[in-house]
Amino acid sequence: MIKKNRIRKTSVSIILALTMVFMIAQPALAKEVKNNSNENTTLFMPAETYSKDLSEYGIDGDLMMKVLEVSDHIYFNEDGTTLKTDLSDTELHEQYEFTSKQVTDFHAILDGTYQPPTPTAPLFLSRATRFYLSNADLTGGALAILGTAATAGPAALMAAWTGVSSALAGPLGTVAGLATAALGASFFADLAVKIMGALVQGKGVAFYLVWGIPPVKTVIE
Repeated sequence: MIKKNRIRKTSVSIILALTMVFMIAQPALAKEVKNNSNENTTLFMPAETYSKDLSEYGIDGDLMMKVLEVSDHIYFNEDGTTLKTDLSDTELHEQYEFTSKQVTDFHAILDGTYQPPTPTAPLFLSRATRFYLSNADLTGGALAILGTAATAGPAALMAAWTGVSSALAGPLGTVAGLATAALGASFFADLAVKIMGALVQGKGVAFYLVWGIPPVKTVIE
């Protein structure tokens, strides 16, 4: 029991340390902006650029920016495979200006049933034998939303992943096709730490298919 507690405390310490290093190392790149809930969300580009880059590929960029806005209100359900929010539909409409369709799509994202539009333009080609998100992917362009979501936490990252999954098919191939329920909370907790570590080190994150649960291993490369 003592050994397990030490391991758990060590893991928490590592995550906190990485978060602190990330916030210190990124002042020239990251930009703090206030959202409607008066919480800080770390953006790597102006919000308009995120929305524009996503919209160019047929993805609802406005919806994804609103998902980031409410990231502090997104949590994992007890099953660890789906998400929930403590915001009512009325609050989504009135405080965050979600349209009726966006409210429906948001709930689908939380349930893991959301089907994002097929990209209207090719985003990336698969990269050799590995699936990879480069540092450039995580800090600029349509997939920078994943870098930002990682700083908000695993639940926000899972929501963002679901929202742009169709765009992920290029760089991540079959990995992008895996249901978020098959990946689970532990995968996105690990991925959030890997993304923050990659941003600090100026590297990217590689994805490898493995036998096990979850069926994907991530490595900073």
